[in-house]
Amino acid sequence: MSGNSLVLPIVLWGRNAPTHCISSLLVMDDLATIISGCHDGQICIWDMTPDLKINPRALLFGHTASVTCLSKASASSDKQYMVSASESGEMCLWDVNDGRCIEFTKLACAHTGIQFYQFTIGTQREGRLLCNGHYPEILVVDATSLEVLYSLVSKISPDWISSMSIIRSHRTQEDTVVAVSVTGILKVWIITAEVSRMQDMDPVFEEESKPIYCQGCQSISFCTFTQLSLLVVCSKYWRVFDAGDFSLLCSVPSENDQSWTGGEFIAADKVIIWTEDGCSYIYKLPASCLPASESFRSNVGKTAEGSIPPLVYSIADRADKQLLICPPVTRFFYGRREPFHKLLVQGDSAGRLSLWSIPDTSPLQPLSSLQVSSTISLQEAFDKLTPLPAGIIDQLSVLPGSEDPVKVTASVYIPSQGRLVCGREDGSIVLVPATQTAIVQLLQGEHMLRRGWPPHRTLRGHRNKVTCLLYPHQISPRYDQRSLVSGGVDFSVIVWDIFTGEMKHIFCVHGGEITQLLVPPENCSTRVQHCVCSVASDHSVGLLSLRERKCIMLASRHLFPIQVIKWRPCDDYLVVGCSDGSVYVWQMDTGALDRCVMGITAVEILDACDKAVPARILHGEGNLPKYSHNALMVQAMKTNLTDPDMHVLFFDVEAVIIQLLTEEAQRPNPTLVSPETLQKAPGGVDKGGSFLANKIFKQVKETIKENIKEHLLDEDEDEEEEMRRREEKSKSLSLLEYNLTMDTAKLFMSCLHAWGLNGTLDEVCMSRLGMLRPHTPISFGLISRGGHMSLMLPTFKDSLLRQLYRGAAEGRKLSVSEIVGKGTYGVSRAVTTQHLLSVISLANTLMGMTNATFVGEHMKKAPARSLPAMPAAALKPGEPPVFMCVCVCILSGWSQLAAMHCVMLPDLLGLDKFRPPLLEMLARRWQDRCLEVCKIHTYTSGTAPETAQPTPPPPEAPPAEPKAPEEEMDVTDDDITAAGFNLSTLYILKLPLSLSLSRSLSLSLSLSLFSITMGLPLNPAADSARSARHALSLIATARPPAFITTIAKEVHRHTAMQSQGSQSQQNVHTTTLARAKTEILRVIEILIEKMPSDVVDLLVEVMDIIMYCIEGSLVKKKGLSECFPAICKFYMVAYCDRSYRVAVGARQGSVALYDVRTGKCQHIHGHKGPITAVSFAPDGRYLATYSNADSHICFWQMNTSLLGSIGMLNSAPQLRCIKTYQVPPVQPASPGSQNALKLARLIWTSNRNVILMAHDGKEHRFMV
Repeated sequence: MSGNSLVLPIVLWGRNAPTHCISSLLVMDDLATIISGCHDGQICIWDMTPDLKINPRALLFGHTASVTCLSKASASSDKQYMVSASESGEMCLWDVNDGRCIEFTKLACAHTGIQFYQFTIGTQREGRLLCNGHYPEILVVDATSLEVLYSLVSKISPDWISSMSIIRSHRTQEDTVVAVSVTGILKVWIITAEVSRMQDMDPVFEEESKPIYCQGCQSISFCTFTQLSLLVVCSKYWRVFDAGDFSLLCSVPSENDQSWTGGEFIAADKVIIWTEDGCSYIYKLPASCLPASESFRSNVGKTAEGSIPPLVYSIADRADKQLLICPPVTRFFYGRREPFHKLLVQGDSAGRLSLWSIPDTSPLQPLSSLQVSSTISLQEAFDKLTPLPAGIIDQLSVLPGSEDPVKVTASVYIPSQGRLVCGREDGSIVLVPATQTAIVQLLQGEHMLRRGWPPHRTLRGHRNKVTCLLYPHQISPRYDQRSLVSGGVDFSVIVWDIFTGEMKHIFCVHGGEITQLLVPPENCSTRVQHCVCSVASDHSVGLLSLRERKCIMLASRHLFPIQVIKWRPCDDYLVVGCSDGSVYVWQMDTGALDRCVMGITAVEILDACDKAVPARILHGEGNLPKYSHNALMVQAMKTNLTDPDMHVLFFDVEAVIIQLLTEEAQRPNPTLVSPETLQKAPGGVDKGGSFLANKIFKQVKETIKENIKEHLLDEDEDEEEEMRRREEKSKSLSLLEYNLTMDTAKLFMSCLHAWGLNGTLDEVCMSRLGMLRPHTPISFGLISRGGHMSLMLPTFKDSLLRQLYRGAAEGRKLSVSEIVGKGTYGVSRAVTTQHLLSVISLANTLMGMTNATFVGEHMKKAPARSLPAMPAAALKPGEPPVFMCVCVCILSGWSQLAAMHCVMLPDLLGLDKFRPPLLEMLARRWQDRCLEVCKIHTYTSGTAPETAQPTPPPPEAPPAEPKAPEEEMDVTDDDITAAGFNLSTLYILKLPLSLSLSRSLSLSLSLSLFSITMGLPLNPAADSARSARHALSLIATARPPAFITTIAKEVHRHTAMQSQGSQSQQNVHTTTLARAKTEILRVIEILIEKMPSDVVDLLVEVMDIIMYCIEGSLVKKKGLSECFPAICKFYMVAYCDRSYRVAVGARQGSVALYDVRTGKCQHIHGHKGPITAVSFAPDGRYLATYSNADSHICFWQMNTSLLGSIGMLNSAPQLRCIKTYQVPPVQPASPGSQNALKLARLIWTSNRNVILMAHDGKEHRFMV
């Protein structure tokens, strides 16, 4: 997927919550959000209410290894950022509000702790992240760019830092970093303002280093209440030190073989310590540890026996505690704002969060236990929901007598057929149309009354759970498109024919469950190219030939689980990497083991393979599917290998639009696609196969019949069913009506529309447009930088639904879908931006199509079908008005839908709930390759709050009907402006002029360089180029002076760079400006034609640009009037083909003289007002200049020296004024600015005689 595609994920979670084995915890400063990281690499965001009720909101995908630490990354309350780090060295900066990944990086070292540190430089506050981990220093990282700025290094016995704390001093300007190394040495660094400003400078060495004999230090924390104590927790004891000289004040050993894992001060005299098994204890410190006490430091240096402080509280575990697979994570946080809760938070391996609110007062009875305030796990949150979260094929998987559906354990999506293949826990495989089954799970409609909808096919062959599925043809066209390969727990690999449902072959060569199926790379030997590679849990790898139907190689001597498979096709090697670091090299041809290596050689072999062929890493599921031009992709994801699949539907808005327009162009009448039309389709259509997802059945007639049979039957094995199948098989082929593109658009629009805000429009959407209401909250996602993704959990609307059921109990009728729609645009600004872009651009596209309604296209099951409501029946020759009326109604429906989302959404939703779109996201997308997406920016940007005076958007937003691309090449600027493509408003009026214009021009110029090729649809580059050309014209015509001066400045800069020397010449010729010369000339020509007075005001700058864009040799050869005739229509521009010079009269009364051969320019001053006309004598010896403002005509003698005549490169022409005559002023015919440009012109009749001819025909003759 290209990084700038507008792709929206919708996730179907299923009833089983994802595994979330918590490894790190963070509570944000406002105590409204809890963040938990897990061992599988996901991050969960939990909302917390003031009364400490917790609810999971979203899951963030981005790390490929266990999350080791979390930290806040901003101090302001308006922008809540947090940073996460994983075992593999990845660091991500996230926006907590919507789960966007702001920045990410990967370092060679893994962090185990991150602390946020903010300091002030002047009036500006900056944030730093101090990181420690498996390396011997503390890295200081910029909190916004994640760049390592400098490091805190140890001179004395450097070692890994196990824990650190930042001591903020209110008394001095110096802050202190205190850290304990793994060997028990305490180190101190001092950070001053000068150190904080450092970047890429020498490392900062420690101020102090002192052994405190605390091996295995778990945590170190500073007492913020007194600023005089330090708590160090080790696994077997915890100690309190004086923060001044680090002398020991108190030491407490652990009891009953417990291991302490952390602690924190909760008051000046109390500490809370927690253990590895999840228990926590609150101790009251003795008087010798309290600075306020008289006996402070009285025990220093003494061995005081029995000085164990009294235990105040022990915090009770839950009674129903279950066995955990790894120790729970405990952290203590206290609120710095209202309410001032002191919270102990614990997360365990079952995905459960527990909260305890710590009271400030001591209990009446000692050793009393504190009860849990709130606890919830992800699974409990899922179970509470009504209706339960839907899985992708739940309606087909509920067995008689059981409530829970059979779990989906493996999935593959075949985009060319729009079908999803799901392998299940009971060994069966289901083939189902993806859009249809998603509609069943998410939307209300007549399908809810049908059992076993949509029509599907079930393949039965595996005796137990299906573990993996592969459709080889999707990865490489060399495989047969009938073949589907599945692997199971029963050690078998089965090859299926997906069109007939027939089992082709069973491979039983492995001695363990199949864990992975792979496709060899293209450049392997011919025999291997028709194989698939299977990996099993008995540590064996097989090459199974689909053509020969036999195993051609089985590599089974690996001692450890297989982690990675790589290929070396040129040497015919298969390289297997195991979990212990060993690498086995197998010969594919003979099946012999070539060698087995360990250590550095093994790493080098794997790296060498990477250069030849990219790696296939096992179980390393990427976050996003690799695809292009597919309107819908379905990706199965699991957070842990033991989980059932959850399914993410990726909608590519641009691909949907392109497919809709393509089908519209190829289908003049609004008919549905049936197998008959597919069969009759010309072969040329298939060349656009990547766009036309539903025109793939290039099979023989029998295959098409089998395919239809598959759609028409349910898989019950009764005799009656068999009879019904035979009847259906004999019926007409045209009964199958299944339009994948329209189905995808229908599903997507139904999910995106804000239901429940406008009842009338909702009715129009359902009756006229054929959209369907959701019957469950839609869990959307957000794809951000680098493929990082946040997915809303189905519980994200829990509070709204609670309110809903309370309302229903009081007798108010509220539907779930009303709440569903309203919430989408109140989630976050980034979500609003993407959803508005999607819904409005799709509505605009559908509005421009003929009769684009989802009514009648919606699933028609063949046997029970009557005549459709609209398409064929309505098109009788004698009834054109009815059809026209229907079309107008549909057009009006889409127009109202677009207008509501463009304009009325903030008012309908309420300004307090509506999150306006982000202007920077709109600005990044304004030059989208898809014109439909471009068009909507004027509307959406109108609601952005950053704009001081937003342009009032029109009450309705029906754009001009999209033309066929052949017509669109000649679209005028007026057409585009009418279509709402008013980019100048967004870019010039709303953003700072210089910044916006230079960026806009740079972007437009770069994008407009692509050549446009005719044909439909345009490829992305051509589409982008077309939009860029329009944008450039609009920016130029909106502010001609700004455009001309900006380009002229760039030209001067480039000319200066060029003259600096040959070193930078290469770069100068490859810049955007140098490559965009033709495009700049095109825009200048438009300005000359439409806005000549603006051009004349800056005529010298315009000529600078023209001289830069046109080659001097070309002008010398052909003349200026042939190279750029537009500029020659001005009387104040003249060209001499004898001396190769161009004269340009300026507004200030000066004349600019350009030498075409050298490109140099000389200015002469001879008039007190704007120049009206200039002209060269035929022999080039004289130049005549006339200004109507000062009523003078001047004659200038050009140089006649030898140097001048041969045009020495550095010789400037010698000019002198030889005669000046006064002339009566010429009055313009009317006051218009256009007339002022054509007042008079100069015409030479011979080498020494000139006529000044006024616009009214009067002549004045002069002689030099």
